[in-house]
Amino acid sequence: MKKPLTVTLGLKQTNIGRYEERVEFIFEDSQLKKFIIMRTLKVVVGNQAEHQALMPSAPYVPRVTITRQPMREIIEGIKPPALHAIPYIGGLPKAEIPARLVSTLSGSQATANTVAQVRNIFLPASLDTDTYGRYFKHLLWVEEYKMECVSKLLCIILLLITMLSGWISSDTISPMRLSHVITIITGRLFFFRSWIQN
Repeated sequence: MKKPLTVTLGLKQTNIGRYEERVEFIFEDSQLKKFIIMRTLKVVVGNQAEHQALMPSAPYVPRVTITRQPMREIIEGIKPPALHAIPYIGGLPKAEIPARLVSTLSGSQATANTVAQVRNIFLPASLDTDTYGRYFKHLLWVEEYKMECVSKLLCIILLLITMLSGWISSDTISPMRLSHVITIITGRLFFFRSWIQN
């Protein structure tokens, strides 16, 4: 009868914590057939007394859920001071978009040409401590103008859809008028999609 074989494995680790590794035993019989036995090794490096002290002392018991009662009385908090508590001498000046920039952005040319004009005319050639104010000021103006255009187009499209739905529900619209309204809405949607993509 063959005696069992004892295998001793060691670990060198200076940092505390939990470590996990896999060990593989490859066996080969007389018929040159191989098979593998794999086992997972888990090691905890640290102070044994501290490890025992941090172990759970009792099984975990989840908290009992309590049905929350609706609030019947709400006590208002202290109101913040009024906005006019600080006597300002005057209001800040409004940062209106320059008319020249509005004219450039509202043109009918291609988006690539508009971007090139904004870069060449309004944005400084270099970005440094002396020009960053002018640089970001114009970027904010361009973004604000773009947002206003998107909002207006959305309002127009929603208005047309609302009108169309009202006409259809009332059964008073003629087929020719319905076709005309659908053509307008389709054109607006196509323009809106193209404008956003650019």
